[in-house]
Amino acid sequence: MNRREFLLTTALGAAANGRSAEVMEQAERLHLGLGTARSWLQQGKTVGVREAPTHFGTVSYHIESDVTRRTIRAEVHPPRRRTAQGIVLHLRHPERAAMKGATINGRATGDFDGENEWVRLPQEGPLRMVATYGV
Repeated sequence: MNRREFLLTTALGAAANGRSAEVMEQAERLHLGLGTARSWLQQGKTVGVREAPTHFGTVSYHIESDVTRRTIRAEVHPPRRRTAQGIVLHLRHPERAAMKGATINGRATGDFDGENEWVRLPQEGPLRMVATYGV
């Protein structure tokens, strides 16, 4: 393998690993943000993907951290080609604070696990989600 082939292979591998860290299909479920590093969600930081291909269609999301106000916000555009059995958004708080509540499009949802850091999302969007954290 020459240097050019090595660099191309390395770049393609890095892109594939980055995609699987942020968008992962597991059977008929879609996980978003599962590989997000805690440091990526420090105060004021954002992370997201745009039009990532999945078995269910393309998905986009944008997560914005405002931990000084005890919130992490996300906007999600779920895939529309095929329905997943579940869409799970993973929000890894940079200080490991437990999620205390979540709203989706302004309505409270109980379909979250604060200790395991995820919120289950509806299939249709766009979705605006706000996770709140305790002291």
